[in-house]
Amino acid sequence: MDVRDYCDEQKKKLTRLKEKVYDIFEKIDHVSSSSREKLYRLTDQLRTSIKEVDDKIDELERACPADWDIQKIELDNKLFDLEKEVKKAEKRLPPDAFIG
Repeated sequence: MDVRDYCDEQKKKLTRLKEKVYDIFEKIDHVSSSSREKLYRLTDQLRTSIKEVDDKIDELERACPADWDIQKIELDNKLFDLEKEVKKAEKRLPPDAFIG
């Protein structure tokens, strides 16, 4: 697989994760104030992680290096971590997040 195909695949994964994150944010908007405050740190972390993955993909696409094994490992790890964060966030949503 060349670097451009890889980046395209990673963008698709990131897009799916962004959809889940935006769904989480939407649900958080419908919870009580006290529950929302508890989730702020989590939402900040999700935003930061999404930006980091976006930046890595953009960097890799721009550079288009012949040897990109290190960047691939870094990006794979960041996406894996983001997937874990999304699952963690979904589990931490309070019951009133589903009323809406």
